Amino acid sequence: MKIALISYWSCPCLPVGQGKNGGMSIYIRNIAQSLSKRGHTVDIFTPVHDGNDTINTLGKNINVIHISIPSYHHQVRLTAEKYVRRFSRNLISSLTERKDDYNLFYCHYYFSGLVGIELKKEFNKPIFVTFHSLSKLKEEKGSDSHQRFLLEKKVSEKANFIIVSGTDEKENLISFYKTSENKIKIIPPGVNHNLFHKRDQAESRKLLNIKPDNFIFLFVGRLEETKGINLLLDAFDKWQKNKKAKNANLYVIGESVNQKYQSLNQEKIKFIGQVPYSKLPYFYNAADVVVVPSYYESFGFVALEANSSGLPVIASDVGGLPDIIKDGVNGYLFSMDKLYNNHILRKIMGENAIRISSQFSWEKTARKLEEYFYI
Repeated sequence: MKIALISYWSCPCLPVGQGKNGGMSIYIRNIAQSLSKRGHTVDIFTPVHDGNDTINTLGKNINVIHISIPSYHHQVRLTAEKYVRRFSRNLISSLTERKDDYNLFYCHYYFSGLVGIELKKEFNKPIFVTFHSLSKLKEEKGSDSHQRFLLEKKVSEKANFIIVSGTDEKENLISFYKTSENKIKIIPPGVNHNLFHKRDQAESRKLLNIKPDNFIFLFVGRLEETKGINLLLDAFDKWQKNKKAKNANLYVIGESVNQKYQSLNQEKIKFIGQVPYSKLPYFYNAADVVVVPSYYESFGFVALEANSSGLPVIASDVGGLPDIIKDGVNGYLFSMDKLYNNHILRKIMGENAIRISSQFSWEKTARKLEEYFYI
């Protein structure tokens, strides 16, 4: 099967953590590689960025093809509809010129879904959509507009199938977007167990120059309000002072933090900045607990990567996180005290975390996707 994967928002060739590249890029890279291993050809279409208009190869039968139009967040004066028309027109011209004949279009994020609608009209091929986030669930934090909701609703109506990570996302599509239940398919993402697995904590700390007697809470993600970073920084600062937890530290991996937090205890809160994705497993293994305080998560790759590394997770009871974190089994929804004060509990939960994370793999995700691709 030949699959065209549309990735408007991020290019999978860019490092994770750079700009808008986050969980969606992790998903796209891994699902393309897993589908390739199952014998399929995957071409990933994304906007040109930083002058890169070449074709990059991510592996056997996986090409990243850059379409010559700037990405939307570099074209702020264009409306969403105008951007879609320009990108779609150039993409259709490219596909026609290349004489490529794809079995289907798999679109990631709602903008890619809008492009997919145009491709469906032109080539009469089915479109599959994974939203990765929904504006209706982010509106409470004022981070998205009603216009985006209307565009997502349009995509949900026109898509042949919508791939969601868990039951929460499915229920929200049915409730808010009035999406037909028959077209929604639950397929949990996976985790790369070859990269994220249990390593020796002392060795990981030595590599990262972290003191052996420190207790490390770890946050990994974009430093934006929906990720709950504001809540976490304030909560940890107060908790650490009230509990007089002298050896407790919070390590924050992500983009540069807002200046207003520079007044927080810099000895206890360490802003690491971005780190290479290949180095992230060592931070997980150097930590004692990972914290995912998000106001919204469609799935939660950080929680799964941490679990695969043998770490318990403290997480918000939102979105797809309860599908990963079983309260009192491999983490808590939401308590710092219980895990800080109990080494044996952390060890037991870490072992449970590895067991639960083993149920998630990209091979399973690709195999399940394949079933719907052939419908």
